[in-house]
Amino acid sequence: GALADRTAVDLAGQHFVCIGASSEMGPLQTLLSQGATVYAVDVPKPEVWRRLLAATAATRGTLVAPLRRRAEGSAGGSLLPATRVLGQDISEEEFCEAAGCNVVEQTPETAAWICAQAPGQRLTVGSYVYLDGASFVRVALAADAVLAAVCAARPDTALACLSSPTECYAVPSTVWDDVERRLASPPAGKLHRLWYTPLRAASGGKFCVPAQPVEVATAEAGNVLLRDSYTHMQGPNYAFAKQIQRWRMLLARSRGHTVSANLGPMTLTRSILSNALIGAGVKGAVHFGLEPFYAATSSALLAMLLMHDLSSEASAANPGVPLASPLLLFSENALHVGSWRAAFETNTYTEVCALTYAAGKAQPYAAAAAGLAVAATAVVRGRRSKL
Repeated sequence: GALADRTAVDLAGQHFVCIGASSEMGPLQTLLSQGATVYAVDVPKPEVWRRLLAATAATRGTLVAPLRRRAEGSAGGSLLPATRVLGQDISEEEFCEAAGCNVVEQTPETAAWICAQAPGQRLTVGSYVYLDGASFVRVALAADAVLAAVCAARPDTALACLSSPTECYAVPSTVWDDVERRLASPPAGKLHRLWYTPLRAASGGKFCVPAQPVEVATAEAGNVLLRDSYTHMQGPNYAFAKQIQRWRMLLARSRGHTVSANLGPMTLTRSILSNALIGAGVKGAVHFGLEPFYAATSSALLAMLLMHDLSSEASAANPGVPLASPLLLFSENALHVGSWRAAFETNTYTEVCALTYAAGKAQPYAAAAAGLAVAATAVVRGRRSKL
């Protein structure tokens, strides 16, 4: 937030839709702080909307949300989105109680509500949804259907999403030069090379496998080097849901839509920290030369990149800019914080990161235990000498 506040960007008169508006990595707070009108789509839970309002209360933008109302003549009391702006004949508590819609259960209604906003103005629609497990696939599919419907109804729509560090990317050859350097001189010090090879051997080749590029031949660009960063810990549902987002972005760009799909840095979000193993892995990544960001920092940086993509004619987001490979859409201005240049295959050092973090946390206790053991031994020896 502070980074965005110090940057002079006037978004007054610009219109953004945030599907999954409460996402910690999403741009909602920064967009509002720069004067944008933001149409927020998120689940109908008062605590979610209270958190959104608390985070954006001091901004100069306009927050718009779908408010639920009962359909006339509906015996079942179904809920439909209706537009209200905070501060217009509605209190903050009433707003929080009625705001929101379930994009999975109300996909057509959500799409129709978005299409009706800011007639005559260009919308930038961002998908920032996330849920655990198979629910991520369901909500990603629902959001994808919404994006497709809005693009069909409003051809000037721009799209946005955030890419994850744990996907597959086209990377420059200089990345692999640095991978070789880091194998020879680990960021944590050359002494650590002494345990990389034994650990790899003891794990049967599971841990600390040196990274190798995946080389793919293309008709337009020759050979493209890929860095495969998918991890087993996140599972197939996560990979599939993220791929759904990629397909939509690539398809939309090929049809002339501006598309912003920047890679976000490894970040200490609530969802990351809620999983003890993944959280420890992220915190322990510093041993391998990666530096995780706090959520507020990542959110502000990615919001600024979004603004760049929408305003720069030279950005890869512009469909008129030729790309050697479509995958380069996800590689430009990547905030990978060192993950591309890590010495080992991503899936072979994430669990080691967790172990090194746990070992580091245990180190003071181990030292204290060793001290107590030494003291106890001295006491025992003293008693024996007296006897």
